[in-house]
Amino acid sequence: MNNTISIKIITQEDVAAIFDSHADRLFEIVEDAFLKASKGEVLFPDKISQIFDTQTQNRINCMPATLLGNKVAGLKWVSVFPTNAPKGIQNVTGVMLLSEIETGFPIAVIDGTLCTQLRTAAVGCVAAKYLAPKKVETVGFIGAGEEAPEHLTPPKQTLPRAFPPGPPSWRPAACRCWPRHRRGGRSNGHCRRRVHRPVRPHTGRNHRRWWADR
Repeated sequence: MNNTISIKIITQEDVAAIFDSHADRLFEIVEDAFLKASKGEVLFPDKISQIFDTQTQNRINCMPATLLGNKVAGLKWVSVFPTNAPKGIQNVTGVMLLSEIETGFPIAVIDGTLCTQLRTAAVGCVAAKYLAPKKVETVGFIGAGEEAPEHLTPPKQTLPRAFPPGPPSWRPAACRCWPRHRRGGRSNGHCRRRVHRPVRPHTGRNHRRWWADR
């Protein structure tokens, strides 16, 4: 009887490297997950939220799911701490645990922070692929939080007409440095500096964006 448990550790750098050379694979994975869910091949229990402060909404969410056909179950343990933003640190971090469902053995621990950002952006792109008009030439982004940069580049994959080659033509938008300015006392969280060019997603202190140079 073999009771050896072998667990892979997949870091943010590993996640970035995986999709660095397989960018299209991200959208395929998201589409495949939706398709399997529509066929009843996914167990998808309700999310559990532990809210530690009802005023700030600092919380940790536990989100389990199982892909029956792939014989794998997993959960994402993700913290959402809005109070981190004024401190200049990321407010969404997480980790994922995978287990196979024949013996129940754990098989991997995966970074959930970058995966969350990539998956969130990819879902929007997949939705746009099927729901957006055929000839889209303008894309609008509402919000300038941590997820905003993650939604900037992926639409190029599904809405190429909205991102033509050559110098960009963008309307002025508020800058992305709102946590710093909130610390400086600006109540609305926006800088007066206006940006007339697309903002390249920053790499952050802990990880890089897989599409940063695309």
